[in-house]
Amino acid sequence: MKSLANVNMKTACKYYGISKDWYYSQKRKIVCNISPFQKCYRQHPNQLTVKDMSNIENLVIDSANYGKTKVTLYYHALRNGLIFCGKSTFNKYASALGYIKPKRFRYPIKKGLRASRVFQWLHVDVTIVNTIEDGVQKVAFVKDNFSKGILHYSSTSGKAGSEFIKNLFAETFEKYNLRNAVKPINILSDGGSENKGELLSWINTIQAPPVVTKITAQTKDFPFSNSMSESTHSIYKTEFLHGKYSLNEKTHLKDLARFVEYYNHHRYPTDLFGLTPIEVVNGKIPDKNHFKGKIQEARKDRVVVNQQFNDCKIILGCNS
Repeated sequence: MKSLANVNMKTACKYYGISKDWYYSQKRKIVCNISPFQKCYRQHPNQLTVKDMSNIENLVIDSANYGKTKVTLYYHALRNGLIFCGKSTFNKYASALGYIKPKRFRYPIKKGLRASRVFQWLHVDVTIVNTIEDGVQKVAFVKDNFSKGILHYSSTSGKAGSEFIKNLFAETFEKYNLRNAVKPINILSDGGSENKGELLSWINTIQAPPVVTKITAQTKDFPFSNSMSESTHSIYKTEFLHGKYSLNEKTHLKDLARFVEYYNHHRYPTDLFGLTPIEVVNGKIPDKNHFKGKIQEARKDRVVVNQQFNDCKIILGCNS
């Protein structure tokens, strides 16, 4: 309009209902196609560097990481020095750079509880796992509420009754020397018959210390759910097995062992702030500020790197 109608810039802007300041800010804006958000590195030096983006992209497109949560990939990157940034920033770039969220069965949201120490609340539940050649297997995990760690597990193709659960807990107590624990231990389960009978008889044989109490979830006297166990089943079947089935009982047992190794040693739950469940079981305390200093330092370094970025031509008012 300025050139064709021979009007000045102020008048042209007035006809379009925009200010001169807005016009010139848009004119100076540079689009950089290297950035997934098309922002110029010099004009927006706080964004992640090209190297940072490359590290995130390598993580999210690696087939070995398919099905892993963004939280696990984020803390894996922090612990291995691949990148230091905030979790929300990592999530934004991961989505833009190809992260594919696997489909999971969503359990209804239930009211859960949060322990204040390891071994305070132990969860157990039995789930059905199908195999291609050997049919149904019954699997039970003993899970610690505070650390989210899988303390022990067992599988059977037979009856998963109260003797099966009793033996599972007896082995768990032996493994972690819990008969000599000083503080009380609560075992939380649903109201199934497998969580009564021999399990209750075995609990009654334990002499203090510790005080061991068996509690049934979602009852009138205890409204909290056993969702901690249900989430483990979901993670095993979707995040780990990706909805597929083990070939037979032998491969099923191998898959279970691989899953517990992955879950306890290579998965990073949000509430643990970069620690693995087994590290918390072994005494480490989650600290939300653990990576704070390195993230702040990386943010300053990133500005310097981006301000010196020269890999694309910078032309005012043009794409580069």
